[in-house]
Amino acid sequence: MIQGQADTTHMLRDMAAIVVFLHFVNNVEDGENDDDHQFFVFKGCGERNEASRILGGEETNVNEFPWVARLTYFNKFYCGGMVINDRYVLTAAHCVKGLMWFMIKVTLGEHNRCNETHRPETRYVIEVIAHNFTYVTFKDDINECERVPVGGTTHLLQQVLLRRLMWFMIKVTLGEHNRCNETHRPETRYVIEVIAHNFTYVTFKDDIALLRLSDRVTITDTIKPVCLPHNDENTYVGVKAIAVGWGSVGEQKNHSCYLLDVELPVLSNEECRNTKYETSMIADSMLCAGFPDKGQKDTCQGDSGGPLSAERGDKRYELLGVVSWGIGCGRAGYPGVYTRVTKYLYWIKHNARQGCFCAD
Repeated sequence: MIQGQADTTHMLRDMAAIVVFLHFVNNVEDGENDDDHQFFVFKGCGERNEASRILGGEETNVNEFPWVARLTYFNKFYCGGMVINDRYVLTAAHCVKGLMWFMIKVTLGEHNRCNETHRPETRYVIEVIAHNFTYVTFKDDINECERVPVGGTTHLLQQVLLRRLMWFMIKVTLGEHNRCNETHRPETRYVIEVIAHNFTYVTFKDDIALLRLSDRVTITDTIKPVCLPHNDENTYVGVKAIAVGWGSVGEQKNHSCYLLDVELPVLSNEECRNTKYETSMIADSMLCAGFPDKGQKDTCQGDSGGPLSAERGDKRYELLGVVSWGIGCGRAGYPGVYTRVTKYLYWIKHNARQGCFCAD
């Protein structure tokens, strides 16, 4: 998220972006049928935690945009996303294409991603090495535990049950004292499946995909979904939209620790094709936003997958686009390019139908 004169280095915005969903699986006690549609269960999509609007790549208030998500890969931040219901987060496919999906972690309800105060360390298991253990004799278990009942099963059995688990779903937490202390602790989820559309780096078209997550999200004041458009008729030309992310504050500069936002006007596709981009580069499924005459305000590396949203008449925020690609950051003649959400409404709702959407 940048403000000011862009550097002269030529680059693409994290290559191309793909819209991605993150799916939160039912808890066992839910008793729901995952095949059923679960639309419009919660109240209040797109409800911004009100504060005075901050423009030009400035810091947001804490949890001002409660639908924004942060993606990390091997514990390194690299992309953004947004909550659309209690089980899915939308993000960008270059953020997942070619990656080991089970090493992607999604963090929700966060503002300062660099704040490590009282935050326990978490690690993922990437390999399990077991001895020649057998349930018949319980021999060769590396832990010399007595077979004493603990919580309805034996302590030893609790150890060996790990052999039957999906190792990539095991998380180890270190440096923790009170595991029940949820004060200012962001929510985290794991990706358990990736479903991609027909995206290609050749044209950057159809950059949309789904990430299925390990557990549902509890809708709170600090974690809320953004609203989806009602139909595909609105082009949003001239609308003042807001992009949000932890991306770089300029070309070849570091990512921001704090969540930033920037206000950008939506351009018509005709106007975007008349910029320095080649006409064929801007497809109907894309949306441009920014200041082509002067540049300066734009999204940048690390903002990919994040939301471009705008306030509606009912004061709720509607998702217009997903940060996709661009040439450089904030350069004159090169506005930011986003995936146009209205072109994928049916695909989104169909593939996210197992989640519970907020009433809208």
